[in-house]
Amino acid sequence: MKQGSRLGIYLLTTTLVGLIGLGSHFGLFAIFELRAYDALKQISPKEERDRRIVIVEIDEEGIKKMGKWPMSDRDMALLIRNLKTQQPAVIGIDIYRNLPIEPGQEELAEIFANTSNLIGIAKISRESVPPPPILESKGQIGASDLVLDIDGKIRRNLIFISDRQSFGTKLATTYLAQKGISFNPDDTDRNKFRLGKAKFLPLTGNEGEYNSDNTDGYQTLFNYRGEAKDFETISVTNVLENLIPTDLLRDRIVLVGTTAPSLNDMHQSPYNPSLMAGVIVHANSTSQIISAALDGRVLLQATSKPLNYLWILLWAIVGATCGAKFIRNWQSSILAVFLGLIIITIMDYYAFQYGWWIPIITPMVSLLSVAIAITIWELGRYLRLSYKRLEEYARDLEQKVSDRTIELQRANLELSRLAHVDGLTQIANRRSFDDFLSKEWQRHLREQQPLSLILIDIDYFKRYNDHYGHQGGDECLIQVAQTINLVPQRPSDLVARYGGEEFVVVLPNTNTEGALIFADSIQNAIASLAIPHEKSDVNEYVTLSLGVACLIPTPDSIAEELIASADQSLYEAKAQGRNRAISMSKPKD
Repeated sequence: MKQGSRLGIYLLTTTLVGLIGLGSHFGLFAIFELRAYDALKQISPKEERDRRIVIVEIDEEGIKKMGKWPMSDRDMALLIRNLKTQQPAVIGIDIYRNLPIEPGQEELAEIFANTSNLIGIAKISRESVPPPPILESKGQIGASDLVLDIDGKIRRNLIFISDRQSFGTKLATTYLAQKGISFNPDDTDRNKFRLGKAKFLPLTGNEGEYNSDNTDGYQTLFNYRGEAKDFETISVTNVLENLIPTDLLRDRIVLVGTTAPSLNDMHQSPYNPSLMAGVIVHANSTSQIISAALDGRVLLQATSKPLNYLWILLWAIVGATCGAKFIRNWQSSILAVFLGLIIITIMDYYAFQYGWWIPIITPMVSLLSVAIAITIWELGRYLRLSYKRLEEYARDLEQKVSDRTIELQRANLELSRLAHVDGLTQIANRRSFDDFLSKEWQRHLREQQPLSLILIDIDYFKRYNDHYGHQGGDECLIQVAQTINLVPQRPSDLVARYGGEEFVVVLPNTNTEGALIFADSIQNAIASLAIPHEKSDVNEYVTLSLGVACLIPTPDSIAEELIASADQSLYEAKAQGRNRAISMSKPKD
């Protein structure tokens, strides 16, 4: 592979990786990665029920039996009293109770006061709802707030918010406290907590598809146990009528909450398309915490953003390799790309099972986009090379069938032009000047008319060349030459490059005074260019020294005398400080 092609592949790959990385940083792929999380959760092996949790469902039939909603304080008191008969470990009431609902206020207050393992809820964030005062005074409250992703789904478990535990956390810690297990800060990081066999690491905004502006509180990723059907349930009607199977609730965590769609406590979860009741979400939260603490069940973690960017880069390199080899072996390149997609999927799946959520969509996009882009780049390069070869072949063929004489004439004309034009400045060269001066000298000898010559030198050009480099010096020579060439007003005048940084102007039928005026015009034209020259001793811009000479040819004189006179004038101009035009000839009227 040629160096130019290799550089193009590097640049194209780097550009695409940068764009994908920026897109990931600004959340362009977030919704797709979140949906991939849902898919991974849905295809994960089904887990056994967590039989430490029982849910009391308040469904549509239960509301009809009670005859009203919200349920009265008396019904709630009866409900709790019946639950207590089976001695559950914890009772969680996922129903707001900040205001009394008669009848039965005193009865419910007594139940609240005498039930030490009863946990109520309060809403802390926007549109807050205060907790029952009695339970609040006893510290038996959990926050019912849920954290939604950009698509409205719940994929994060809120452990703490402000100084209050979430509802699921409060239920779990109350249950675990009875077993002598409590939160302990990690020895290495105060933001990490140990709870039994589990170590909790909060989202900081530097992981996965989340940023610091949406990781308030203490959040972890949600590792759902399952849907409503994956938990033990009993209807509120059976509890109120005390038709509870023997020992169903003993030593268990009991959650009471609404599952009736009409009560609008339904949420989106990874288990599409059905909605999940809030009490089921809290049951999953509780199960996640106690399962991790007691059973060592994995807690999901998202890989950090720097690792994600490296992951994207790795698969971009794989894509670039496949694209670069496509023309030589397209079958193996396509197979390698498909194998790469399969490997990404398998690695993500098994990483998820072991508690790591790593990107799946962005590396796939990186692999595919870079492979396609590099393939197109290489195809274009080969097409350009083929087209160039075809062009060269057609040009050769055309030259062979063209008329040989016409081609030779054109070649001769071009050679003649090149022989009289300076290759760098594109003005007349020294040879053209010599021929022109010789002819004009003979004509002026016959006509006895004045012939003027201006010899021009760029001041301190060697310094300019040393300071700005040879390329800069060439650019300066081109600008000066082209500008001088635009000054003459007559077709009979000639501007030529004399050699190095010297130029010469031949002015037929022009006396000394006219030549000096012409020299001033040249100086003004160059000054208007304002070409910077930091190393000049006379000006901050490029300047010229001009030597002017004028002679009327005689039979005893030669053209070289005119050149010598102009050269003497140029020498005098330099001696007087440069940046001026000097004539040692007497002006001719």
